[in-house]
Amino acid sequence: MPLKDREGLIALLHKLGHPEDPEALAAAREIAHRVKEAGADWASLLAFTGVVHAQMDGDPPGHVHAGDEDTAALPAADPPGDAAGDLALIDRLMKAHDLSADTRAMLEDLKHDIKEGEFTSADRRYLKSLEARLTGARKK
Repeated sequence: MPLKDREGLIALLHKLGHPEDPEALAAAREIAHRVKEAGADWASLLAFTGVVHAQMDGDPPGHVHAGDEDTAALPAADPPGDAAGDLALIDRLMKAHDLSADTRAMLEDLKHDIKEGEFTSADRRYLKSLEARLTGARKK
């Protein structure tokens, strides 16, 4: 959705929790108007881009690692890649590191996505970022 006033839209989203119903309703209507005006719909605005941000062991909830901040802007479409190499990297990470159950589950989900042809360039970038963080932590 091409946003003419991103900050204004964010301010309206914050108003949705206003304790006065007329204020919250006015914000909701203005947001709906802007979405329609931009030629978008809720499904396209809330589409999952394939980016997975797993919480690493010991991280506080909501923590973002360096390099993760801009992965949401990556396209969902995946250019041709090395699926066998991606699968091998996932297997190496799972064997070589003491990972949380959540991280292991996320890696299994990525393996499934590779096999189903749903693995994206954003997923690949995340996987490489995870590898760098884990191997960097191991070297210290």
